[in-house]
Amino acid sequence: MHGRVALITGAGGGIGAAIADAFAARGAALMLTGRTPERLDRVAQRLRQRHSVRIDTVCADLAEVDASRAIVEAVRAMHGRLDVLVNNAGVAIARPILQTGVDEWDLHMAVNARAPMLLCVQAHELLRKSEDAVVVNIGSVVGHKGYAEQGAYSASKHALLGLTKVLAKELQTDGIRVHMVSPGGVATPMISRMRPDLDQQQLMRAEDVARAVVFLVESSGNAVCDEIMLRRRASQPWQ
Repeated sequence: MHGRVALITGAGGGIGAAIADAFAARGAALMLTGRTPERLDRVAQRLRQRHSVRIDTVCADLAEVDASRAIVEAVRAMHGRLDVLVNNAGVAIARPILQTGVDEWDLHMAVNARAPMLLCVQAHELLRKSEDAVVVNIGSVVGHKGYAEQGAYSASKHALLGLTKVLAKELQTDGIRVHMVSPGGVATPMISRMRPDLDQQQLMRAEDVARAVVFLVESSGNAVCDEIMLRRRASQPWQ
């Protein structure tokens, strides 16, 4: 991964920050995005202290249609290339479907499904010039099965899974690999809000997801892993 340029969305904390740390440790230059400047700056400063790589940031709200274009233009202006795109940014609000408003539904779809699509479209020109371009979408186990009171989130992750499958087929001829990592419960502020009933000590850590992403990005040769599903050790296997 040394010398490659990676764009990571939702990098202001949690899984995104862990992925950024893992990439920087392996010598990748980073463009980090997030909605909150203070959180993004804290992550960037911490990584600069730990790793001798270039780290740039751009604040953007991926719920806005034009955000994807602005982010990719920043990558082009600052780095002139892009090798890895990690679509990690996400919105998750726990609410029964019958109580979910249109605005809340649209927000989930905009950030969790539409933004990854738009980023892939905007970044396509840069990615296809890379010798080994990789897109990794961060999904969820709820993208494979529905969870009560997570309707909008679950539907948006199902949409992201479908998008990933289509992109993997359409971009293959351009030499761009498209993968998905679908974790179960990860100890982040997001899951603390959604599932306060879960024992935080039994949840996966953001670093577990980061290791899976690194594995996919660094995979080479004739074997390809399309998706990695991660579950909590305490959960039931093969469900």
